[in-house]
Amino acid sequence: MYDEQLTALIDATIADGQLTDKERQVLTRKAQSFGVDADEFEVYLAGRLFERQRELRDDELLNQQLQQRATRLAPPAPPYAAAPADRDRAPLSKCPACKEPLSGLSHVCPACGQLVDAEHDAHGSLEEMMGEMEDLLIEAKAQAVRPQSQLSRSGALYLVPTLLALVLSVVSFAFVGNEMGWGWWVIAALAFGVGWLIDRALQLRRQPPAPTRHHRPLAEIQAEFDKHARQITLFFGADRQVRQVVDTLGGEMSRLRAAPAAAGTYLTPRRVLGGLCLLALGLGPLLSRGRVFPADTKAQMARGEQLVEFGRLPEARRLLDSLELEPNRVRLASLIQHAELEQRLDSVPELLTARRYTEARRRLERLRWRRISPDAAYLYQEQPAFQAFQNRKTALNEQLPANYQLLVDTTFSR
Repeated sequence: MYDEQLTALIDATIADGQLTDKERQVLTRKAQSFGVDADEFEVYLAGRLFERQRELRDDELLNQQLQQRATRLAPPAPPYAAAPADRDRAPLSKCPACKEPLSGLSHVCPACGQLVDAEHDAHGSLEEMMGEMEDLLIEAKAQAVRPQSQLSRSGALYLVPTLLALVLSVVSFAFVGNEMGWGWWVIAALAFGVGWLIDRALQLRRQPPAPTRHHRPLAEIQAEFDKHARQITLFFGADRQVRQVVDTLGGEMSRLRAAPAAAGTYLTPRRVLGGLCLLALGLGPLLSRGRVFPADTKAQMARGEQLVEFGRLPEARRLLDSLELEPNRVRLASLIQHAELEQRLDSVPELLTARRYTEARRRLERLRWRRISPDAAYLYQEQPAFQAFQNRKTALNEQLPANYQLLVDTTFSR
């Protein structure tokens, strides 16, 4: 079914009918190197192991039957002492100290408490198992405090210019005008977006490409620790000293479980600042309409009138966009329109002096007042500028000869 090299490796590994976790991992990695699916290989390996165990049971049963038949036919053999090499290869069945029989799993004599054959076990020696438990405990402690050690103050630095630009944006919206406020708002949005992308890229770069033993979850480390503790208790639990050491290590691991998790705490300041930035960015359109911090309308109107008086009409139009109250907008817009019409009326006296009456009449006819607001409630704010324009236009019209004069309507149409 699979490659001959992989099949031979499987046969050699399960020849004794046992398969440790380490051997399983090695076989799985080998199979994946040949392009075999991991789950499919697990099912196949389990089937091969079951078949091998059944073969060994059949062979053992056959050997027992043959030994029983040979025992009935042959005379009893004299007892002999086992060779030292045999004692090294097989676990002891009696305590060397008191000669009491031992159970199949325990390595502690139930009669005298002697630790027997501690170096011989399929799962490893007592020293190796205890060392593995200590390593797991150290790894768990390091994993429990790792998020605090990963706290980086530079991770949230990009929020500082964002907050500064947002503060300037709010101040501009409140006291200067929408144009400057929106400028700072755009700078804040760009600083937040670019800073977040850079910080995210640095975080991904600092992370390991794949999970390793030193970056396992704490729950996985604790589960493996419990597995080793159960194995030591099963094989060496009758020994008081071993039990004390296991209880001590288990108590330290229990305290790690009971301790509050440190993960995520270092993200709290960054999340709070990031949330404030997003909230402030979302309030930008609301602030621009003056619903939160209304500006000083009297100061704005005084500045607008001053700009119109000095002929700085583009700046007056920009200030007009920042006015929130409709009456003030109508009044300033009427002043701006009056100033524009006055500038165009200034060319009519030159035409009159040059006796270009037809062109002057045509110029006066084209200059008309445009209503600022169709709402009759704001006629009071628009009336003064309209009346001043009409008076100037009427005065210039009266300077024309009678046959060139226009019929100027001085009433304010609704």
